[in-house]
Amino acid sequence: MLIPRGLATRHCVRLELGDDSRLHYRGEGNAALVVAVSDVSDVIAEQTVIRLFKQTPDTPCEGSANRIARQIQFVESVIAPALSPAFHCPPRLALLSEDQIRAIDRLVRDKRPRFRLAKGIVTCGDTYALLLEDYCWLPTCLRRRGFATEGPVVCVEIKPKQGFLPKPEVLSEELRVKARVCRYCLKQFRKLSKHSIARRSQYCPLDLFSGCPHRTQTALRALVEDPQNNFRVFRDGRHVFGDDTNFALPTLLRDFCGQSEADVVPALCRLLANALALRVDVNRKRPPMSAPAEECALHPHRCACNGGGEHALAVGSVLEAVLWAQRLDCVDSKLASDMLRTMSEKENNNFLHFSCPPNAKELVREDVPHESELESLQRKVYQFLVSLTAKDCSIMIAMQRLRANEDVSQVPECHLLSDSRNKYLVSIRVTDLDEKETKKIERTLLKDRRMISAYNAYNSAQSLL
Repeated sequence: MLIPRGLATRHCVRLELGDDSRLHYRGEGNAALVVAVSDVSDVIAEQTVIRLFKQTPDTPCEGSANRIARQIQFVESVIAPALSPAFHCPPRLALLSEDQIRAIDRLVRDKRPRFRLAKGIVTCGDTYALLLEDYCWLPTCLRRRGFATEGPVVCVEIKPKQGFLPKPEVLSEELRVKARVCRYCLKQFRKLSKHSIARRSQYCPLDLFSGCPHRTQTALRALVEDPQNNFRVFRDGRHVFGDDTNFALPTLLRDFCGQSEADVVPALCRLLANALALRVDVNRKRPPMSAPAEECALHPHRCACNGGGEHALAVGSVLEAVLWAQRLDCVDSKLASDMLRTMSEKENNNFLHFSCPPNAKELVREDVPHESELESLQRKVYQFLVSLTAKDCSIMIAMQRLRANEDVSQVPECHLLSDSRNKYLVSIRVTDLDEKETKKIERTLLKDRRMISAYNAYNSAQSLL
């Protein structure tokens, strides 16, 4: 297989996977499937994952390599700087043989969710994949420093979703309810109408991103009670808690953070809230996002703090970084769709893929001086797509308890968590940073309309009771 131009200068690792016992299905989303690899060779780090892009059976095989090239460029030049390099390790390029791909396909076939089976991994010839650090473990550079730890490595994956309400002035009349009810909560009504859930989750992203410790822990408890694919727990690299598991979290994590099983969930939520507020990027210079706390109309009055409910996310924390990238969308789905249509008409181009416009490289929300109408459209549409990536990302928090007598003076502050009884090493990363194609704009608008229709239908039915 020819290496695409965007990958030609990169060192490519040809993996030697050995027997299937070294491979573990980690999970998948709409775009990619992830397999964890243990003790592969001396060429790569001890704990890694292979990220294989999925596609429908009618997609040309060469499309996989070109997609890898675009993804690496997007992560390195756009999304990592927007979030902060502190939350992401650069991906490496891996080449797998057709036999290796078929072995992986056999391994994961009976573990994949039924609703994900419409797309699969490429099985025609050598295939490129992304080789990434396994965020379910503490990074090798931290482990090599020899800090005395004990107990399991516990990693919590959170898909926070959109953490703010759009301003009414950027919303068309049909979408105006999104200024009062957050998108995640609206989607709950769509899921109810399709009978994919039995009840609405009490989780609200606005609580998680509020900066209020009480609301943050309220959001985390709601995720524990009803994960809905937005909250997963890994113990020593193995998935042990989430939507598709039957294990009780208190039993699983008593030896990690609780003196009794009753302590586990409160202690875990406190730890996670501290991790989400931890200043990881100490060089981040942006001013803090401080404002009266936004509340979803379905979850009002959740702030129990004194001071009028005004909080600020810590600059350099993972929540601040993700929310900043999410807020790049100075337009909403309807206006973004209209702008894309105008671009296509002006340029006679469907813009299925287009690179970051030169005037969007700073990813600022304000207007750029001296840009043409077309440049302005391109920048705003591109920033909307980048914001979609941030709204769909996952936060990975890996933790391991330090021994009680360990001297923590040498532990970097960005890797140290504390609660009332214990101290922990921690690593906080952001993953699932897939570039969104322009066709995602129309799909987002369609989903918005369906969610709002389900919400309105539910309220109409309730009014008749």
